[in-house]
Amino acid sequence: MGPCIPIKIMCSPFPVIGVQFRRVFQGVLLVLACSAAAPLISAKVIDVSFQLMEKGRVVQATLPPGTRSVSLQRFNMRGSWQTQETRTADQGVYSYRLSSPTLRALLRLKADVEAPSRKKFPALFYRGRNKFAPSSTLAASEFLRLNDVAMVVDSPPVDVAVPTGQPSDQTPQEADIWKIAGSTAYFFNQLRGLQVIDLSSPAEPRLTASLRLPAAGQDLHLLAGSEGRQDILLITSESGPGDAEAATMMRVVRVEQGTAQVLQSARIEGRPVASRLQGSRLYLCTESWNPESGPKVTFGEWRMDSEAAPVLLSTFDIGGSFSAFAAGSEWLAVACSSSAWSGG
Repeated sequence: MGPCIPIKIMCSPFPVIGVQFRRVFQGVLLVLACSAAAPLISAKVIDVSFQLMEKGRVVQATLPPGTRSVSLQRFNMRGSWQTQETRTADQGVYSYRLSSPTLRALLRLKADVEAPSRKKFPALFYRGRNKFAPSSTLAASEFLRLNDVAMVVDSPPVDVAVPTGQPSDQTPQEADIWKIAGSTAYFFNQLRGLQVIDLSSPAEPRLTASLRLPAAGQDLHLLAGSEGRQDILLITSESGPGDAEAATMMRVVRVEQGTAQVLQSARIEGRPVASRLQGSRLYLCTESWNPESGPKVTFGEWRMDSEAAPVLLSTFDIGGSFSAFAAGSEWLAVACSSSAWSGG
């Protein structure tokens, strides 16, 4: 299996994909919640019969169930109906006093009524604008040109063993704070560090090993393992007093016979923002800050080996702030949002 081919997208003008997806998803949930809680209704305007009382000075009517508002209209000299008053109303008796006596033929009463409907959502969701001007679609070639997409050919393939708990096709694996291999859970507790939990008896989980790393839990990957032994990669943010001093710490930890010990480690500039693991290859994005040039994202490819320190195989910088990171079996893409910055 060959390595990933990284794709860098420099200064993307598009917003953070994850944030936009989260907002759209929350909106969908709101619509579904409203449609489930509210009755399915639609609105219609109907004529309401009425009576003239007190010698043509008072209009009185009985409004039907579901009435939301009522409008009194008068026939004018131009031959059209003109609304005299619209008010919020409920079912029941409605009365309106006219300024002067009026013939019944010159008046009419309209009510806005909600009625049961077979539509999926309440009537509120069907109101408002429903016609829009045509929109242009950005062609793929234009997207690549605007975002300065470049293909970066990786170094030659390296034969690696498939890690325990990893797919055999070596699809890049996203980091998490917990992973499961067999009946053992590896939990990168954000307050206490690495915790190894035996789940062979799910009703009675048992802590079998731990590594103290307080307030550091961030990314966890499973490396190659064997019977009774599991190697783990832990990635943490080692922040200094200022953003310019933020760093990333990589630790290779071996869990064996009830103990967890650090075998190898490496410290690099910038805080970690995303990582993927493919076999023994780690693809890591870090973000750093410079008061003069602003934010910078650095993409690096590392070779991870339990018997040696992590080795940096390739790296390049991307301007702007980190936005998104995605990978497949033969590709990898990094997107950064553009930012106009002038040092002060």
